[in-house]
Order: sequence, then structure tokens, then C-alpha cells
Amino acid sequence: MWATTSALHRHKSITYLIGVQMALEGKGCLLGWHSFVGNLVAKDRLVRLLDAEIRLLGAFFLT
Repeated sequence: MWATTSALHRHKSITYLIGVQMALEGKGCLLGWHSFVGNLVAKDRLVRLLDAEIRLLGAFFLT
């Protein structure tokens, strides 16, 4: 494998942060966790597209 797990995790984190930045600039939308973007929604920097919420007790995967 050419990339370590650590490098892959950093890449996903950076990609998510870029997605948040793009949404803040009005250039896209993203699926966000309340713990990460809830304060931005509360300050009207981001808006919810839907009123739907999914609450999970464990791990989840989006495919």
C-alpha cells in the first residue's frame, strides 16, 4: 500500500474541511455532523437544506 492509514485519515479530514469552506463560500453543500457544523448553523453561516435528522448510536457508513 502506497499510503499509510494515518495519511488517508489526514486526506479525508482535509477534504471535509475543504467541503465546509466551500459551503461557507456558497460553492456547494455537504452532509455534516451536528458536532462539527452545528455552531455554524446556529450562527446562520450555514443553513440546513432539510429538516431531516438521522440519530445513530453506533458507527455508520454511507455508500
